[in-house]
Amino acid sequence: MSEPVAPQRRPVWPRVRWWLVVAVVVVVGAVGVGVVTGAAGRPLAPDSAAHDGGKALAVLLRAHGVSVRTADSVDAAGGAVLVPFADTLPRSALATLRRRAEVVVLVDPSPGLLPGWRPLPAGGGRTDPGCGWAGAVAGPVDLPDGTARWSPPAGGLSCNGGPYARSAGAGAVLVVLGSRDLLRNDHLARAGAAALALNAITDAGRVRSVTWLDALADTGAPTRSVWELVPAGVERVAVWLLVVVGGLLALWRGRRFGPVVTEPLPVVVPAAELVVGHGRLYRRAGARDRAAAALRAGSLDRLVHALGLPPGAGADEVARAAADTTGLPAAGLLAGAAPRTDAELIGLAARLAELERAARARSSATDSMAP
Repeated sequence: MSEPVAPQRRPVWPRVRWWLVVAVVVVVGAVGVGVVTGAAGRPLAPDSAAHDGGKALAVLLRAHGVSVRTADSVDAAGGAVLVPFADTLPRSALATLRRRAEVVVLVDPSPGLLPGWRPLPAGGGRTDPGCGWAGAVAGPVDLPDGTARWSPPAGGLSCNGGPYARSAGAGAVLVVLGSRDLLRNDHLARAGAAALALNAITDAGRVRSVTWLDALADTGAPTRSVWELVPAGVERVAVWLLVVVGGLLALWRGRRFGPVVTEPLPVVVPAAELVVGHGRLYRRAGARDRAAAALRAGSLDRLVHALGLPPGAGADEVARAAADTTGLPAAGLLAGAAPRTDAELIGLAARLAELERAARARSSATDSMAP
């Protein structure tokens, strides 16, 4: 009997290296998405470095010695208050701001928020200050297209044809800027834009602290969905990243496909060892039902040949023929319930072997008596 050959296990590294490669690709792609999109966030947020963010303005204010803090409630207002989305600000919140702050800067407000103010036709392009305001020393300003223009109430001041207007009535000074694009990161570098934004918010350097009302919680502004919070361009980059990863996976798995290759076994396994191996596997798994089924199937096939029955004879037919031929009880041997213990399984194997021996002996005797 030959020595059993220990199964060879594949090394772990070849099995996991490709998964590590895929993981590295996904991580690098995620980092690339972060680099491409930058520190994107809400439009005109003071910490957003995206094109439509307001980080450049916040950095400019701090560089001129102005403290900048963010708030989401009008109760936290103080100093100069910047309201980037004034079109959602209710009148009650504006009244609270004018009582608490020194300067209130409304960016692109709705007409209904400013009774007594008269909207003018929108415009754009480079315009001269055309006013005596101290903050207009920077000269012409390059205005975005579609900038709203306002005419303040009597006693107010309007510069650059209306995109900057102020009124110093009761309470805080009220300043109106006609376009949110004036404060965007990608617009501040244009002619006069940074100077106009800086002087408008600080009232020409008079106020040294700014409260940036970022995402007001009590204005009734409509909430945005999760998809609207995803930075622009991320969807496109993510789709291409998935395409690349899918292509790499297809190449990795596809290279293994091909015709089936047969290889000779490294050793010759005798049939007896194979039977013993199967038996040990059944015993380890406690699979008495499968072991009994294998024993009964083998005995059934051999009894059909020994008794001269037609191929495909059923277990009941073979059992009756074996009982008539051998005189041994065969009911329940070739079909029935599975053994519940190892002892019952061994007893079943012994009775099947005895039935087979008796059937072969009677068949041999019958053949020898034939003329």
